[in-house]
Amino acid sequence: PYARDPVFGYSSSRLPEWVEGKTEGRIRASDVVSISIDSLRGGGPDAAAAQLRRAPTGSVIVVNAADYRDLEVFVAGMLAVEDEGRRYLFRTAASFVKVAAGIGDRDLLTVEEIVGRRSGGGGLIVVGSHVPKSTRQLACVQADASVASVELPVLRVLDGGSRRQVIKHTAASLDGALAAGRDAVMYTSREVVGAGGGRSDLAIAESVSSAVAEVVRSIRLEPRYVVGKGGITASRIATDGMDVRAARVLGQLIPGVPVWRLGPDSRWPGLPYVVFPGNVGDEEALAGVVGRLRG
Repeated sequence: PYARDPVFGYSSSRLPEWVEGKTEGRIRASDVVSISIDSLRGGGPDAAAAQLRRAPTGSVIVVNAADYRDLEVFVAGMLAVEDEGRRYLFRTAASFVKVAAGIGDRDLLTVEEIVGRRSGGGGLIVVGSHVPKSTRQLACVQADASVASVELPVLRVLDGGSRRQVIKHTAASLDGALAAGRDAVMYTSREVVGAGGGRSDLAIAESVSSAVAEVVRSIRLEPRYVVGKGGITASRIATDGMDVRAARVLGQLIPGVPVWRLGPDSRWPGLPYVVFPGNVGDEEALAGVVGRLRG
């Protein structure tokens, strides 16, 4: 599904070729430095450090790590080279951050650690990701009759004549559910709208994600918690919908799903925010999270 995405799609999952495709040939696959898993496991930190030293400034470097031990070997070599003055910019998953920062293991968060004494009121679940797994997870949430379900119709959002009214109506529906103490799920309509009418796929994605954030910003009542489903959705509603400038990562609710405590400068200070990636968990994972947070 991600390879076919109109905005973020790609033709090769082999990372050097992926880099060449994403840079439209500016960086050739043959110029990408690749640290192999054989090098990590056979040569250790010294081999990784040596390869990093040989890489020209500005190089794109791919690290072939399959588990935490591989990452530990690479990070040990990288830290040695950084001590010599080299600097790197990382595009990674959370596993790398855990190793590089020396963060130890901890148990999954309990509901009490997440919502604490925040009593009453409903939670807000926002589903923007439209990959098939997210859609199936959404269906499981909607099967719970106690959860209010509110659709944000994409075609009407993209229509300048109806956009503002749709956002206002959607926010009002969510406020009504939250005021009644119900959990509420807002989701973008599931059809994928392609480019046309002078608009690119990226412009359409930007318009939809900004509308999602506007709905969250327009909600008057503070939810008991917020779940953002999908990477772009979670990022956009945090920064533009809830004015998040800083947050503390408490841990994970389920594997791969971190929870933030929003900082004092956000719209809802102290609010628990569940960042739920699009393709994580089984079909019932999102419904299970909602049920647990409800207690």
